[in-house]
Amino acid sequence: MFSRAFIVLAFIVTAAMSASVKAECDNGTPGYTHIVVAKDTCWDIASEGGIFVSRLEDANPGIDCDNLQIGDRLCVPRNSTTSSHTAIHQCLVASEGRMDGCRA
Repeated sequence: MFSRAFIVLAFIVTAAMSASVKAECDNGTPGYTHIVVAKDTCWDIASEGGIFVSRLEDANPGIDCDNLQIGDRLCVPRNSTTSSHTAIHQCLVASEGRMDGCRA
């Protein structure tokens, strides 16, 4: 009984932490679909994809970044410069004292 409850709990925690569905966007845009979970922001979603919020907004006409709803499906377009953007983001976060290991 204990092991079954543990497995179910582990599955629920894993599912809750995995909000992004890696696939093509619904509109055929190369990238992936992100399913909004509690406390998601456009900035967080765009940062995860290595893009700017403006690009996220362009890929999702009608998006209201101030009023994301749990379960919303957002297209996060593929970015060919993700690695350099991620490095820049890491340095900015490090400069704010929230992350070690700035690599630019």
